Amino acid sequence: MRIIIFEQDYSDINTVHNSIYQLAKLKEYTIYQVLTTRKPQSILNYLDAYQADSFFISIRHDQPETFALARQIRNLDYSAQIVLITDKQTPEVQTLAQQLHVTQLIEKRTKATLERHVEETFSLHYHQYHNDFMLLKKSIS
Repeated sequence: MRIIIFEQDYSDINTVHNSIYQLAKLKEYTIYQVLTTRKPQSILNYLDAYQADSFFISIRHDQPETFALARQIRNLDYSAQIVLITDKQTPEVQTLAQQLHVTQLIEKRTKATLERHVEETFSLHYHQYHNDFMLLKKSIS
């Protein structure tokens, strides 16, 4: 599974990244690569060479480029599992989540709730990824 994390806040980057890694280690989930970045262009460069399975994208209503990034990711891969992380669930953020058919919209309240929601969502993503992989493997056999 390839995962991309986009977050502007260094503390939240660590929370999201560590939550995923700790759960993967505990559950023995196979992760091939994780890109953690604060730069939208890094994600687009990565996606030129690789495909990702799961995205944790922080969006901010005062930074329209974060909305644009989420839209670009969806346009590049309609089946990607996208989680939007936001400081505040505004009507604009909720509309974006609906338009992009995101897996989860997480509102940052505390580090503990962010961690819990990331772990829950990542677990769902991993199980879906694993199920899709097994189906593909069966169809090839």
